[in-house]
Amino acid sequence: MRRSPGPPATAVVSSSARNQARARTTGRPAICTLAQAEEVLELRRLFGSPDYFVRVAVTDLPAYEAFLSRRVMTIPRIKNVTSHFTMKTVKPGP
Repeated sequence: MRRSPGPPATAVVSSSARNQARARTTGRPAICTLAQAEEVLELRRLFGSPDYFVRVAVTDLPAYEAFLSRRVMTIPRIKNVTSHFTMKTVKPGP
């Protein structure tokens, strides 16, 4: 099944990490390396659980699967990942 061209799919990803893995060279949490990924629109560290909120834009679900496998799941100590895709925008944000 081919997908017709259109706007990219936006996913909201929440993630928890064990012991906040640190990047070897910077001392920052390793998940901060996601900030350089072109798919990442927004990356936030949260109080409580989950630890991180990431908003990503991809062309389709296979692209999201590749992003998740290649970028997110390779980060040391990622405990779990929950993804949400928008079904319908009821009220757009600013």
